[in-house]
Amino acid sequence: MAPRTSHPTFERISLLLLLALFVVWAAAPGAYASPVVNNFEGGSDGAPVTSTDGRVVFATDADASWRYGDVRTGDYDAPYPSGGFAVDGTGFVWMGPDQGAGRVNFVGGARSFTASFSTATELTVTAFAADHTEIGRRSIPANIDMGRLDSVSLTGTPERPLSYVTIIGRPRGWLMDNLAVELVSGPEDAPAAAPPPLPPANLLITQRYTPSVSVRQGDVLTHTLIATNRGQGRAAWLSLRVPFDTETLVLLDASFSRPDLWVSDVARDTLTVRGGALQRGEMITTTLRFHVRDTAALGSAISQRTTVKWPDGNARSNRSAIVVSSTSLDSANALLTLRSHNEQSETVILESNAFVPGEPVSGWYTTADGASTSIGQGQSDSEGVAVLPVSNLPSGPLVLVLHGQWSGISAVHRMLPALGGP
Repeated sequence: MAPRTSHPTFERISLLLLLALFVVWAAAPGAYASPVVNNFEGGSDGAPVTSTDGRVVFATDADASWRYGDVRTGDYDAPYPSGGFAVDGTGFVWMGPDQGAGRVNFVGGARSFTASFSTATELTVTAFAADHTEIGRRSIPANIDMGRLDSVSLTGTPERPLSYVTIIGRPRGWLMDNLAVELVSGPEDAPAAAPPPLPPANLLITQRYTPSVSVRQGDVLTHTLIATNRGQGRAAWLSLRVPFDTETLVLLDASFSRPDLWVSDVARDTLTVRGGALQRGEMITTTLRFHVRDTAALGSAISQRTTVKWPDGNARSNRSAIVVSSTSLDSANALLTLRSHNEQSETVILESNAFVPGEPVSGWYTTADGASTSIGQGQSDSEGVAVLPVSNLPSGPLVLVLHGQWSGISAVHRMLPALGGP
């Protein structure tokens, strides 16, 4: 939310109405505790939000935390009509400037969750059971500059109470107000155990330059990065660190496959891309375009490796490397080199450094008649180098391939018969 001085002078959702609803619920039969209600008035601006009563816990699974906001500081684009975002009173909570995904845990479970939101883009609120299966989901369309908060309610059952909810939207693009949670009572109303930890995510990052072999001075170089979650759990956020040589390249623009991805920082020799949650099996794409300086030295290499970080860990991409040249050249495949095992052996070593570190790699060769023969499997090392030996290759034209099973990268070498002579 951009800074803007403001004064609260507009209509809001009534917290009294929420309280009245919970009084009715609390009077109904069932093992439910008194409702927890919070309108976030009185919180210190900028202070982290952790818990309301010990059983409603604000979390992110990230290196950021929920923050209290107070419009009286004049630091927010709120409240409407002085700003774009609506607030009921003066206090609210948000995720701070760099984080768009929040989470609220209910220790011991909850029957229902209700909260009000002001958002610049579509916001998704999802409720989960203790086994991390989805119970319900609600979406809130953008309501900025409309002078209202939109309310969301999600409800569990005695058999499957709510364990936690996630709120996912654009960083710096939404706020929450008027929280009401009806908690489940344990024996003698004692808090039950916290939700079990989420299964870990495991992100794979691959990258490619276009053109991929050489690029001319003054041309545009496209850098595509693809992040895929191959783990069993959800990554609550991700951060990409992309090095680049400012003596050779000038960043033109960036585009993304999802609206919650953005360039958060551009430094002298690196840029940072941040994004929201990545579900199991989900894939996102970042496309960067660079201008190759007219003064870039011919023959200089553009070579780097991107790093991805998420709450469960970090990983490195394959290495992309091209050369500044007088011509631009692109290839769908990476370079595969061949070397002899020794002078006496008929074994040939296939080698390529094009792969993601630690990924399984398979190899094969194809003859002129289209028949393919496997030469086995291996694994790339910590630098993305894969090596496979092959013996007794047939004569004639051959295509030899090493293929990364996670990244989809293929390194190819074509063997052609030598030109005969007298």
